Amino acid sequence: MQKQKLQQNQKLNISVEQIQFLNLLQIPAINLEQRIREELEDNPTLEEELVDDEIEEKSETGYSKNTYSLKSKENKTEKITLSSHLKTQLIGEDFDDRKLFILDYIIESIDTRGYLTRNAYSISSDLLTNHDIEIDEDYIKNCIKILQTLEPKGVGASDLKECILIQLQLLEKNEISEKSIEVIADFYEDFINKKYELLCEKLKIDLNTLKKIYQQIEKLNPFPGKSFDTDEVKNNFIVHDFSILNVGGKLEMKIEKGHNINLNISSYYENLIQETKDKEAKKFLKEKIGKAMWFKESLIKRQITLKKVAKAIMSLQESYFLSGDISTLKPMKLADVSEIINMDVSTVSRVSNGKYIETSFGSFLMKELFSEAYKKENGESVSNKYVKMLLKDIVEKENKLKPFNDEKIVEILEKDEFFISRRTVAKYRKELKIPNARLRKSIV
Repeated sequence: MQKQKLQQNQKLNISVEQIQFLNLLQIPAINLEQRIREELEDNPTLEEELVDDEIEEKSETGYSKNTYSLKSKENKTEKITLSSHLKTQLIGEDFDDRKLFILDYIIESIDTRGYLTRNAYSISSDLLTNHDIEIDEDYIKNCIKILQTLEPKGVGASDLKECILIQLQLLEKNEISEKSIEVIADFYEDFINKKYELLCEKLKIDLNTLKKIYQQIEKLNPFPGKSFDTDEVKNNFIVHDFSILNVGGKLEMKIEKGHNINLNISSYYENLIQETKDKEAKKFLKEKIGKAMWFKESLIKRQITLKKVAKAIMSLQESYFLSGDISTLKPMKLADVSEIINMDVSTVSRVSNGKYIETSFGSFLMKELFSEAYKKENGESVSNKYVKMLLKDIVEKENKLKPFNDEKIVEILEKDEFFISRRTVAKYRKELKIPNARLRKSIV
């Protein structure tokens, strides 16, 4: 006999529309227009309204004159990528078709840093599986060696160590370059960990010579592919979602729409739904028009939500936005903003995540405004970001011949009445990407 029992569970019921709206809320301004374009392509009942000044005079061929001139400029400006730069250098070389094909295949396997992280075995396996071409591993290794002679120097290396070695081997031979090769080839771990005394002992050199070795290696390019045009580089610019500026001692806020598209529900399909007697067509059109209206209204709702969140943050951090002084940045959690606007914490999180804010003293990710509270002994509450700034300042001003260890940083912070543990200093240092004292130490 089955036993019956009463059980109480809490469930959060969220509709498909709510999930879609939250996803829309999370999209930053730079990607919003693309999302709208996707919706326009997917839903025929949603259309873009053309404003008078957007309608261009058409030529007899039906093409816009402005569009034609833009296309012409685009065709003339060819972007030089790492792969095209490498392939250009192979032109005129006395290679047979087989070798050129393998070199081309290897070039396409190089990542944006300029590294070839796949070994000869995996390349050989891929060629056999995908192209039914059987190539010996030694032959592929030989092709990789050819590739590594091309510009930029260091391209085709499997990792940073090999990248440095390739560049060093191409330098003019002298005592420093020879010793530099020995350092990287045989004592790489000691080199990156800056074990100066140990390196001098192993290489049988003095500190001055070791300093010259470090100076030479530091001039080399750790990522040969980074200087070329890639999607990653191309998109490396900021589009602001919000701006809160100090204008004559008063804060002015602006929310960017992120698009220049005005949306309408198609009158053609609205009329068609009244005229058609086909039940399936009517059902389809009702569904599509409903989705179009929801999407249009959701964009308006998105803008209102963004404005509420930004306004709440502006009121909480008024002193910081007016002065730009990080010491005036107040501790602030997502829940603090959520309470002011009477919305869920997850909504605030989606609004602030991945979005940029412009201020009178610079631009940064909105989420950087959120921080934990640190209480001084006098009861004053400050942002832990201010403590991190003090830590960074201490490190920047230290004597690099005798950098401060974490215990010493604790002592210095205590003088300003910031009593934090050595473990917390280590944690903040890692968050700021500051290496430990030994790795910050210079030679002489």
